[in-house]
Amino acid sequence: MTNFDERIKEEFKNENIVVPEEVHAKLEDTLQNLPEREVKTTKRHFKVVYRKALTIAASIAFALLVFMPNVSVAYAQAMSEIPVLGAIVHVFTIRNYLHEGEKQELVANIPNVNIENGTNTEDANDIYLEYDLNDAIDDFTSKIIDQFYADLALMESEEYCKAVNIDYEVVTNNFDWFTLRINVTETEASGYTYAKFYHISRTTGEIVTFADMFDASNYPALEEYIISDMKAQMEADKDIEYFFDNPEIGEDIVYVTDDQNFYFDENNNLVMVYNEYTVAPGFMGMPEITIPVEVYEPLMK
Repeated sequence: MTNFDERIKEEFKNENIVVPEEVHAKLEDTLQNLPEREVKTTKRHFKVVYRKALTIAASIAFALLVFMPNVSVAYAQAMSEIPVLGAIVHVFTIRNYLHEGEKQELVANIPNVNIENGTNTEDANDIYLEYDLNDAIDDFTSKIIDQFYADLALMESEEYCKAVNIDYEVVTNNFDWFTLRINVTETEASGYTYAKFYHISRTTGEIVTFADMFDASNYPALEEYIISDMKAQMEADKDIEYFFDNPEIGEDIVYVTDDQNFYFDENNNLVMVYNEYTVAPGFMGMPEITIPVEVYEPLMK
């Protein structure tokens, strides 16, 4: 066998992981029967050998991540001690509000987040994280609901028209991030839609805001990219419109703030989300601008 194969075998010995005999035999047989190949000096042959080595290493790494938690108590315990990383995050409706008047309506589904760490014991960090996140959600939604009833009492008229709808969705739930989005639509003379995003970093086990990741000194660079993207959209499609092109408003309407709405998409791009009417006319809804990894990463803290 090659030196690479010997190193892999040595790593298994040093890990001191208890592996079932049948698994050990299978790994031993696989390593022993790896095809021997003459190492060529050309770049092409070197790439072939190198790719084979990477494939073997990736297969063993996958086995360690997927199989070892089931056969090694110590390994599984180590994984469970990483904050939120291996936890299952549940989201469910904890409260429903419904008010139906002649011309007033409130429909609200309020979410609650539960973090299950996969063990029989509760983790204090998870409990505090749940409490902080659910408390923030409750504070945000309660203010909207209280304002609805306060407006009804103030107007004291059945002719007063107002409708409020609150709902939620899980935007991201992967190895790195859990992101919950609260959607709100308020309708009086016209409708207004806005949202609030809540993020948990699975690697740190903390609630993360935009200001936690970016320094305010780099906001202008992000704004510059956003405006350039908006201009490109407008040039490509005459039906797209943003306010910065309006001489009565100017491009200062496009801004980045400490509580900026955002999420990361499946390609780890940064998606900036703007509430209705803030950067574009109402027919544009809630615009989303995608900032590639290579653009935003150098600007992070």
